[in-house]
Amino acid sequence: MNEEHRFGYVSIVGKPNVGKSTLLNLLVGQRVSVVNKKSNTTRDKILGIYNSEACQIAFLDTPGFQNLNQSITYKQMRREINAALDLSDIVLYLIDPYTELHGIQEVLSQLNRFDKKIIIVINKIDLLKNKNELLPVAKELTLATKIDEFAFISSLRNKGIEQLLDVIEKGLPAGPPEYEQDAITDTSLEFRIKEEIRNASLNALHDEIPYGIDIELTSVSNEKNLKAYATIWASKKSYKSILIGKEGRTIKAIGIQARKNIELWSNKKSSVYLQVNIKK
Repeated sequence: MNEEHRFGYVSIVGKPNVGKSTLLNLLVGQRVSVVNKKSNTTRDKILGIYNSEACQIAFLDTPGFQNLNQSITYKQMRREINAALDLSDIVLYLIDPYTELHGIQEVLSQLNRFDKKIIIVINKIDLLKNKNELLPVAKELTLATKIDEFAFISSLRNKGIEQLLDVIEKGLPAGPPEYEQDAITDTSLEFRIKEEIRNASLNALHDEIPYGIDIELTSVSNEKNLKAYATIWASKKSYKSILIGKEGRTIKAIGIQARKNIELWSNKKSSVYLQVNIKK
């Protein structure tokens, strides 16, 4: 192994809906984390692996970094964030050009407790009509946060990703890869299928309902074709009829979208069979 080879863990943190999962998928070059416009789509930290001859980077997508309340789900999400930060060599703090300064300082005060190298990544630069606006933003952040490591990207336009990878690589410690060279994630097939079903549910339902459901994968056949059987458990009786929809249209739509997204990364013809039950 070349002595200059580098390896490290890199957490991606930020407020909900800032583009963390989209960025992870771009960095890895494949869909490993589901993307949704609704808040708190990511509940667990998701590993995505980037490989080159010079380095291997283990990226960790995390739930939205915010003042989480005391519910069990949110406590779990905070644990996932903290576990990722403890493991990481570098933290990518993702913001957009219009993120308020006091909010950035609040998050940085929490991140600084972990004593990690922090890179502020300004996403959505495509929103700016004049890119010269970025210079005063970076200057203000440097003065206010004592951080002078920045990257400017547009996940939507796939711009600045190679430059960001270069910045990350330079900050990694020397070391051999910890994962196989062809690995892209350590999450199981079952976990990825459940995430796709949950994500499809987020798209199909009202805001409050997806946070009151759990997905149980009852059977998976992964041979020539992929077949998945799952139960969506609803927390309230009233949710069951909404999940099923008139003449079964909603649950059918959830299954179709989940199947299409699974086929994107499995490269197999897939089938998803769903049923709905109420949690007891």
